[in-house]
Amino acid sequence: MLGGRSRRIIPEPNSHPLEGVRLKLSRAEHHHEVLRDLITRFLDSKPYGVVEKRDSETGRDVLRARIRKQIDPRWSLVLGDALHNYRATLDQLVYVLSSTQGREAPARCEFPIYAEKTGDSGFFRYKRNGELVPGCGAWKIRGVRKRPQQIIRGLQPYQRGKEARAEALWLLQELNIRDKHRLLNVAGSQMLGAVVYREGYEIVPVYGSFEADSILAYVARTRGRKPKPNVDFEPFFDVVLNQDGPGDGLGLRYLLVEIRDAIRAAVHRLEPYTWG
Repeated sequence: MLGGRSRRIIPEPNSHPLEGVRLKLSRAEHHHEVLRDLITRFLDSKPYGVVEKRDSETGRDVLRARIRKQIDPRWSLVLGDALHNYRATLDQLVYVLSSTQGREAPARCEFPIYAEKTGDSGFFRYKRNGELVPGCGAWKIRGVRKRPQQIIRGLQPYQRGKEARAEALWLLQELNIRDKHRLLNVAGSQMLGAVVYREGYEIVPVYGSFEADSILAYVARTRGRKPKPNVDFEPFFDVVLNQDGPGDGLGLRYLLVEIRDAIRAAVHRLEPYTWG
């Protein structure tokens, strides 16, 4: 029960070892679905429009964005809750893996997420005597058995080389850390695509993030006629992260699906090793 007097909940002796992990994952997916529905309803309300104007700098006819409705800044709180619970799902998973066969999980165990294999910020860091440096990725899973350790290493973003910092787990790591110190900015908008069907005119869309009065498309004559107003142009929009840092310009719905699928895959692969 939420609220009221708190009491300690003691799990049943025969309960599944991943019960807590599944509860965290379920909570993360709840926040994920809430945010997805908020975004869908917002976009269905037609918050953005298109106005045809003459560009004063180039003299070309352009289609500019008109913003009728702003994004609720409280969405950042829902996003932060989803990210926190997704991250906690992984940490609890490693705790379970570190405490199988009646063992006590070592201190500061957690699911490591690293974009570099070695170096000052690498997964592997060693002292001169060959011991792992406390706090490095390999050290965080020192209580996990050999095979699940190998699986965790295989899931690391650094395995993708130059694409490591675009990997879902790395984005989760960085965004979760940022959310602890400041609100994530979800006030960005992005045009993903457009349907253009006015015969005799060429319309060149400008995809990507935009603000009020940003150019969404250029209009040009193809048959020597002056372009008519209200050119048939149906853009598709999304809500994106708008910040200087990880995830900038990524659609929130796409980002959260990628993170969710990565978490589910990790839990699925490691579940067989959570039983003693």
